[in-house]
Amino acid sequence: MSPRSFLTLAFASSLTLAACGDDSGAGGSGGEGAASASSSASGSKSASTSTSTSSASTSSTSSASTSASSSSGMGGGAEADHLVINEIQVGGNEAEFVEIHNPTAAAVALDDYYLSDNSTYVDLASGGAWMPITNNPGTDFLAQFPPGSSIPAGGYIVIGFDPGYETEFGACPDFFVAEAAVTCNGGAVPALVATEPGSIDDASNLSNMREMLVLFTWSGDTQDVLQDVDYVTWGDMFEAGSRADKSAVSGYQPDTPVDMQSGAPVPAPGTSIERCGVEAGETTTGGNGITGHDETSEDLATSFVVQAAPTPGAVNGCP
Repeated sequence: MSPRSFLTLAFASSLTLAACGDDSGAGGSGGEGAASASSSASGSKSASTSTSTSSASTSSTSSASTSASSSSGMGGGAEADHLVINEIQVGGNEAEFVEIHNPTAAAVALDDYYLSDNSTYVDLASGGAWMPITNNPGTDFLAQFPPGSSIPAGGYIVIGFDPGYETEFGACPDFFVAEAAVTCNGGAVPALVATEPGSIDDASNLSNMREMLVLFTWSGDTQDVLQDVDYVTWGDMFEAGSRADKSAVSGYQPDTPVDMQSGAPVPAPGTSIERCGVEAGETTTGGNGITGHDETSEDLATSFVVQAAPTPGAVNGCP
């Protein structure tokens, strides 16, 4: 069965050196020993999504809807010309979330958009099986947004990882990384869609000290390469699997070597990292990005700041 066929069927349904997608074990994504040190330095958001599934009546981003009010942008920072990963909280499954922002003047359909936390995401486009490099099987994920999902111009979406999100924030995210829809505030919040059995697990989560997240788009045709939309890695330590590098993969331009990538700051438990700058220092040509950029070249240590009080659904002030 092709990845696309499976997706259609599937939709019908503190600080420790943790493994990629796991906050309790030793080691890291690679599962091949200790982490390596990197050479690099380390108003109201209105979420708007349209999906073909039912959603909870209250959301951290003002509930799933088809319109969004305007906002001051990424944590008060400048705007980009494509979707961006905007805020991330780790350090406890209930509180973990990822926020994505559409800073452009047009709605973006998410049917061909994916989210992953492991460098092997690139294998999807060649028809390869999901075989993440990890110490802890079941904690990494490769997920597609449900058919019919979109982000309007200026809109935001929040993705949670645990049913305890509602208790933590008093609201519901727009999606969950989970095997099935999650009950929240008396409604059902849709889950992201597994690309194949096992690419999402109810245990899927983010690592504290070293991790990556990539938002990418792919047509579903194995003759086409995928395109990075935005990429964030945090921490100045890394292992195989916890940073992306497609340089040796046929059909792709060289990514920035993993030991030269600039990690965003590591958020302490109870804090988040939020984008306050746009693609600082990023190479704008010859990359694998949706606009031709090398998304792995961004100076994330400059673009992201630690926020003491995470706010999925509200703008944090930027320095």
